[in-house]
Amino acid sequence: MKIRFFSWTSLPVLALLAGSFSAHAQSTQITSPAGLSGSDTTLTFSGPLGTNLGNPVNFAAGGNTLTFSNTNGFEVDQAGSNYFNTAFANGTEILYGTGFEGSGGTATIDFSTAVSQVGFNAEEFANGPYTMTFSAYDGATWLGTYTANGSDPDGGFNSNLSFEGVQATAGFDITSIVLSDADGNNLGIGPISYAAASSVTPEPGSFGLLFTGLAGLGEMIRRKALRRS
Repeated sequence: MKIRFFSWTSLPVLALLAGSFSAHAQSTQITSPAGLSGSDTTLTFSGPLGTNLGNPVNFAAGGNTLTFSNTNGFEVDQAGSNYFNTAFANGTEILYGTGFEGSGGTATIDFSTAVSQVGFNAEEFANGPYTMTFSAYDGATWLGTYTANGSDPDGGFNSNLSFEGVQATAGFDITSIVLSDADGNNLGIGPISYAAASSVTPEPGSFGLLFTGLAGLGEMIRRKALRRS
């Protein structure tokens, strides 16, 4: 019986396999505002209430410009003034997605400067409980998709906002968030908090340790194979 021994040329393959195990570790979900950094920038909306601002629409805060896009555009509303039957506190400025309707509707938030974390309350006009889905991207790289539950008070239901929050892991940043809705409900977005992207990247020594470990693994396999031959 011929035994194929470990070869040093196998190291690149093993390295690729090791990387594949972390393919879904590019981000983690933040489930409440308490999970955000206290030094985050918060963008609050302003503009003529109830007026369609078009699509896309830009808002800026903390040296970052956020571009919001969907099907038919957005308007700024205020809870308790022209925005009713909502779980948002009276006086909160809301970015209302007037075109976030129809099965599979989406709304996208693009950051002019990448961020490391982002979080905001949102609300669907669902007349009761709903689940929102949101995905984070670093350019074209998908970082993860998460869900958040809420309940629209319209119709006498108990109310609570959903919280869409995500933190990029080391080596990745967040350049866009995509909100999706399979139910066909319109969307209200509250103030958005975000932190500047981290400049931390894996140190060269980390890669050295990876290859050292793989080399050790290969040597163990070689010795076991020799003992069995």
